[in-house]
Amino acid sequence: MVHRSLKDSGDVDPSEVADKVEKLKRSAADTVRSGSDVADLAYDELKEQFEILKADFAELSASVVEAGRASAKQAARNARRTGREAVAKVEEGAEYVADQTELALSEAEDFARRRPGIALGLAAGAGFLLALTMQRR
Repeated sequence: MVHRSLKDSGDVDPSEVADKVEKLKRSAADTVRSGSDVADLAYDELKEQFEILKADFAELSASVVEAGRASAKQAARNARRTGREAVAKVEEGAEYVADQTELALSEAEDFARRRPGIALGLAAGAGFLLALTMQRR
């Protein structure tokens, strides 16, 4: 495989390449922010589950008074287990989002390395569409 530098090719201006790379970086940052949004949704789901758990625990506490100490110990174990399970689910979701974001970024980088011309074309097209969108505001 023959490698040519961008300066030798005469086809691409280095400042354009830098601009395209910067746009790709911003795109990657947007992808990371999207992943963060998904993580925020997972956090909101955990918070909702925790509120439900609090309500269930309050109801359970009322029955504990009636059932005695043995029931209270069992209820506490159940509440801790449910809490641990909820936290584990959120952690799994956050790890999944992080893994998917990292995978997407890695795939984008690999694609840009393998097919720089197409990557630059896509970046230029995305930049053009973004410029059009920004003008309409």
